[in-house]
Amino acid sequence: MPFRKRLTHGLTALVIIVFVVVVPAFLIFIMFDWQDPQWKTCEVIAAESSKGNRFSASVWRIGIDTKDCGRVIYSVGVNEDNVHELAASFESRDYDFKFGLPSRLAADGRLPFLAPTVQDYRQSH
Repeated sequence: MPFRKRLTHGLTALVIIVFVVVVPAFLIFIMFDWQDPQWKTCEVIAAESSKGNRFSASVWRIGIDTKDCGRVIYSVGVNEDNVHELAASFESRDYDFKFGLPSRLAADGRLPFLAPTVQDYRQSH
């Protein structure tokens, strides 16, 4: 089989795998992230506002660096008018973050390729 034909078959197989396996798995991950949310305490180090890129689910978001949960992303209700104020409101202390299952696994370090997304937060007592 000529090289060009093998390359074409290989790329075709790759595209099929992406659309049959990767895309559905990603969609299932998103669905499960909103199922069974639970609170987890994480020590916040810093927070910064940022604007997402064209691949982001939300245009405006807050990246929160934590000591024990990695970098988590909060975007619920965040917009251009409040993103800087919300980011500045985080203090270096413990916060409770509400995570869905995939985000909890990511915050525990079990899914290092996934940035945990926060559904809600509150200061720990």
